[in-house]
Amino acid sequence: MVPLFWRSGLASRHISDINSEMGDLSRDDLLELLGLNSALLDRRVADRQAAFAYGTELSAKHGSYLPLDVVAMGLVDAFAGVLGRDRAADFVRLNCDEWFIAIVSAEWDAPGPYYFAALMQLGFAGKKEKGCVGLHGTLEDIAGVCRHVFPVTTLMAVNIDEMLSEIHARSRKLGVPLPEKFTPQPGTPAYERLRDTIKEYRALAASRLKAKGRRPKRAPSDLVRPAKKKQRERA
Repeated sequence: MVPLFWRSGLASRHISDINSEMGDLSRDDLLELLGLNSALLDRRVADRQAAFAYGTELSAKHGSYLPLDVVAMGLVDAFAGVLGRDRAADFVRLNCDEWFIAIVSAEWDAPGPYYFAALMQLGFAGKKEKGCVGLHGTLEDIAGVCRHVFPVTTLMAVNIDEMLSEIHARSRKLGVPLPEKFTPQPGTPAYERLRDTIKEYRALAASRLKAKGRRPKRAPSDLVRPAKKKQRERA
């Protein structure tokens, strides 16, 4: 049985346009949705225990956030109990393409539910844990992938449909407006622009990190490969 975890220089004008298109959130809105205070968020960012949209360690613009940041931080919380917060943040950033596509599937594809999962493997001959592999899809999709991966020690899966529902319910309760969808519809011009938009967003986030004397701990993998194509590659 799969255990499920979810704890209920670019111009600034240009990045503002990007944020507006994707659903801009103020810092106060983000903190309310996450249930954090400002000092704790700053500490987690400083300790590299935070994850934001598109595999970044900081938002692209100071004081401005995306609904996807709420998802990313929620995923860190979900995996932190088993992985520890440092490793969970690394895992969520590194596998940002996997959970992003899970959100696209949950918002636009046929009923799932869809999951983002961590497959934890051991090395051979009882050695220490080898690492985590990020997966997305329905439970049937993930189980199919796992049949071809050996050895498996633990599989943790977060129900993305449920997480999105809980975020929207919390936003309504708090009076924090959120867009109905966090991702553009595949096949639309907005989705086709997304790869370039993400590259620009990451560039500005990296530039903010560099200004703090830091470099990204890990470079995330490429984003926005169509979900069906990825599934065919795994078949």
